[in-house]
Amino acid sequence: MQNHFITSYIGLGSNIGNKKGNILKALELISSDVVTVTARSHFYLTSPVDFRKQDDFINCVTKVTTLLSPLELLKYLKNIEKELGRTETVDKGPRIIDLDILLCEGVVLYTPELKIPHPSLHLRKFVLVPFAEIAPDTFHPMIGETVSSILNSLKDESKVEIIKNDAGN
Repeated sequence: MQNHFITSYIGLGSNIGNKKGNILKALELISSDVVTVTARSHFYLTSPVDFRKQDDFINCVTKVTTLLSPLELLKYLKNIEKELGRTETVDKGPRIIDLDILLCEGVVLYTPELKIPHPSLHLRKFVLVPFAEIAPDTFHPMIGETVSSILNSLKDESKVEIIKNDAGN
C-alpha cells in the first residue's frame, strides 16, 4: 500500500442473472476497510458493445478513495469478481459482474495487466454517462478534456437509459 489516498473511478456492469443485485453486491464488497465508496451513479440499462448477441447490461460508475496502489486495487477487484462467480468466457461476452478501473486521479499507467486511464473510456457512452453524472469535471489526462466534454462530443447512439426506480446516489 502507498501512503496517500488516491481517488479512483470504477465501472460496474452485469448482464447475467439478477443484474442489479449483482452490482449491489459488488458495491457492498468494494466498500471495506481499504476502499471507501464516496459516490455512485444511478444504474443505467445499456446495449452491449462489441459482442452484441447478448442481453442488455446494467451499468454504473462509483468513485472510491483508497490507499491501495492501482495494481493492488485491480487485484482487489478481480477477487471480488471471482467471489461473485465470474468466469472467463468469450471476450466481451456475457458476465455476472465486470469491474473496471476507469481512471485514477493523478495516475497514468501502461502495464500488461492494467492501463489507466482505461483505453476505451473515451469511446464508451455506457461508461461516460454514469461517470459524468458523478464527476463531470474529472480530467482525462491523455485526452486533455473533462469527462462531460468527452461525452458531449461522443458520436455514439447506443442505448443508455437511466433506471428511474434506482435508490441511487
